[in-house]
Order: sequence, then structure tokens, then C-alpha cells
Amino acid sequence: MSNQNNRHGFLMVLGALSVIAGFAAICSPLMTGAFVTSAIGAMLLLNGILEMVSALSAGGWKAGILAFIGGALAIIAGGMIMAQPLMGAAIIGMMLIIFFFADGITRAILAFKLKPLSGWGWLLAGGIASMILGVMTWRGWPLSGLWAIGVLIGIRILFAGVAMLMLRGVVKQMEQTA
Repeated sequence: MSNQNNRHGFLMVLGALSVIAGFAAICSPLMTGAFVTSAIGAMLLLNGILEMVSALSAGGWKAGILAFIGGALAIIAGGMIMAQPLMGAAIIGMMLIIFFFADGITRAILAFKLKPLSGWGWLLAGGIASMILGVMTWRGWPLSGLWAIGVLIGIRILFAGVAMLMLRGVVKQMEQTA
């Protein structure tokens, strides 16, 4: 019983933290968008450097040439995103469009699979919200840029947190019936 209570408490904490993080991202969308764009650029740069170093230690050019080229491409992409954050934000915006549509569809399907259980409607609402966010981003693309990244990620995190909080009861029901 104690292990179950720990899981439910952990889910409640994660849900509450997600709600807080979602509100913070919505309240400062430009900062969130700039941070996400810069973080992606920096991660690509770091990954590219690590891949190139790994390729050089692979025991010769024949063994590591593809990894070296991949690392160079990651450095170029990361550098371009950091040098041209608006272009990077436009690319990330397109990736968000794809993510929100896919996320919305999968959440809606999961919600209907959980339909007899309480809280399934929150999951469906999150899926519908994701699809609406995808449409909103698509209509403003590529100018949706930095603000869209912050607002849309914030809304998505907020809904995920609410769903976690609401589905705690479903987890309890599933554990009791198992």
C-alpha cells in the first residue's frame, strides 16, 4: 500500500510541477522560445563536436568518415540555429506543428480506450487542445516563431500536468482492479 501511495504522490507532484512550468512558459513566451531554440542549437553543436572526436578516435578515416560527416552536419545545423534564431524558430515551429498533430491524435485514441474510466475526458481535451495548437501554429507559420514555441509548449505542459493530476484516480482504479 505504501508503494502505491508513493506512486500517487509522485504523480501528483509531477502534475503540479507541470502545471507551474506550463504557466511560467505561457507568461514568458519569448524567453521560453529563445531558450528552447538556443538549447537545441547548443545541443546540436555539442553533439557534433562529440561525434567528430569519436570519429577521429575510431581508428582511421575509413572507419569514422560517416560519423565525422554526421558530426560536421550537426555542428553546422547547431551553429545556424544559434546564429539565426528566427530561422531556427521557424524550423522548430514546423516540428511543433507535426508534434502537436501526432500528439493530439495519439492522446485522443488513448482517451477513447480509457473511456469507461474517470478522467478520460481530460486526456481527450488535451488531445483536442494539441490539435488546435497545431492548426494555430500552422496558420501563423513561419512567423509564429519564438512566441509560438513558448506559448504552445507552455499550454502543452499545462494540459499534461492537469491530465496527470486528474488521471491519478484512474491509476488507483486500475491498481485496485488488477
